[in-house]
Amino acid sequence: MIICKSECLRNYAGSLPGIGAALEALESLGTDPRPCRVAFEGGYLFIQEGMTAPVEAGMFEAHRKYIDVQVLLKGCERILWNDLKALAPEGGYNEKTDKLVLTGSGAIAMDIPAGMAWAAFPEDAHMACRDPGRQSRFLKAVIKLEIPHGGTKEA
Repeated sequence: MIICKSECLRNYAGSLPGIGAALEALESLGTDPRPCRVAFEGGYLFIQEGMTAPVEAGMFEAHRKYIDVQVLLKGCERILWNDLKALAPEGGYNEKTDKLVLTGSGAIAMDIPAGMAWAAFPEDAHMACRDPGRQSRFLKAVIKLEIPHGGTKEA
């Protein structure tokens, strides 16, 4: 997992294939983007807005085909991380949604304010959009970067 200021994401181009094109697509939406979906070379992004939810109401997820990069534009969210191998699958991997849902405990929690970003790789089980102490409104860009060579069997 990578956690950094959103302005530093380009520094991780070696680990995040297509991040340059993703950030150009995001920048083209302006400073106050509305919910939408935009394709770019190497993946796609969508703008998500909503309210955070209690940790107890969430489930972990992991992906095989895409690296999940999330950029907080407004508000704050708490994310939880755990090693994929420390959790139990809740059903099978859904190839259409590129999602494996997982359950378990022992997570590391981090509050991500506006101006920060995080990237989850196939081995990173994550739970996003959780309450950072209290319910909070957020606006973020969710960037899906294609993993070269068709993804991984990790998730």
